[in-house]
Amino acid sequence: MPVWIETSWMYQRFGDQVKTRSSDSKSWKTGIWEENTWSPDYDALRSSLIKLQEYCNDNQFQIMSVLPLTEAHSYEFGQGEFVLWPGNASAGGWGVGQGWGVSQVVGFAALLQKVEDVSQEEFDRRTAEKKRQKDIERRNLEAKKLSADIETSIEEMRDLERDAADLRRKVGQPVTQKTGLLGGIKFIVDGRDFKSEAEAVDYRNQMAAKADALESSILTMKQNIEESRLKIKNLQAGPDAANTLDKP
Repeated sequence: MPVWIETSWMYQRFGDQVKTRSSDSKSWKTGIWEENTWSPDYDALRSSLIKLQEYCNDNQFQIMSVLPLTEAHSYEFGQGEFVLWPGNASAGGWGVGQGWGVSQVVGFAALLQKVEDVSQEEFDRRTAEKKRQKDIERRNLEAKKLSADIETSIEEMRDLERDAADLRRKVGQPVTQKTGLLGGIKFIVDGRDFKSEAEAVDYRNQMAAKADALESSILTMKQNIEESRLKIKNLQAGPDAANTLDKP
């Protein structure tokens, strides 16, 4: 008879607490001391253990191992002063410092396992169901990524459309002429001065070529977006796929 093994992890954090005692004296001459006692938060620990117990009982899991989760605390302090008397004849200084560190258990990770004797038919059914669920998760994750890529592409495409429209507007401007202060004629397009009409027309043609390239890129992006939308539709239409995504 096949054996069905199911494994699970449970993470619980219960934190810690600290109690502090210190000397009544605050004078360095008589001495100053402080004592810190670190311990788990036992009320939270008790609650976490109850949750673990109830979960195991309700789902028939066994506790295979428990991994402590630790957290470290540290503190450092230093103070000093250096004095140089006039004439550089002598100097002096003093310094004082302290520090401490402590590592404390603040939670645990429990490895749980459930072992069942099942029929071959039930074993095959559960195996097929797991594969089906994994396939649904894979399809949905892939569809979500495609959807996010589409949104990014749409934003980029809007920027390109604005740039292309601006170039087309400039391309549509006529080449104008004006006489310089010292004589001579200047040819103007897009607010720029050119020495000859040929140079102005060439500049306008360059802008038209840039607009053509942008519009070609926009067309390619639109095609890619439509292909991605079709892929999303096919992913959502897969065997028992969860239709949880909104179409872009």
